[in-house]
Amino acid sequence: EASLAGHLKVSRTPVRDALRRLEADGLLVRTGGSLVVHSFSQAEIDDIFRVRRELDALTARLATERGSCADWAALRAAAVTLGEVVDRHGPSSYERSEAHEALHRAIYRVAFAPAVATAVGERMLGLAAIASELSYVGGADEPVVDQPLELIDALASGDVERAVAASNRHCDEARRAAEPETSPR
Repeated sequence: EASLAGHLKVSRTPVRDALRRLEADGLLVRTGGSLVVHSFSQAEIDDIFRVRRELDALTARLATERGSCADWAALRAAAVTLGEVVDRHGPSSYERSEAHEALHRAIYRVAFAPAVATAVGERMLGLAAIASELSYVGGADEPVVDQPLELIDALASGDVERAVAASNRHCDEARRAAEPETSPR
């Protein structure tokens, strides 16, 4: 705690709170007196992607039904920003994670009422972040702008089946990218 707080130049209280939350979320585990990053089993990884796929499909259905031209334009701009961030900082950067999260939050705001978008976003972004980070293990080469733009075009089409199919393709591609290098792709 103390060394992390010193490194971040913050007091120990926010560090302690963050560590407790990460531990409560199962991302850190206590071994003796230390906290270590949880190593996800294959079953846990499979479950993360199953849940993400189902929740993203629901999000796609609702966004397709509820979105407006202004929403689609804002989402396209967020996807372009994501691409620019990756070009500038790289696909494994913190900045990419932030831009990717911003795009997801924007989609949730289209799909859900504000309070629900926030609540769903908090939980979904945890799963999406884990799934997204797993997708970049080993330098996986995911189309950074093409997939989100394909999804946004499907959402904007008004065709729920097309939107869900695009959402499923996006999740399935992320899942394939997260497979161990020894697995056939």
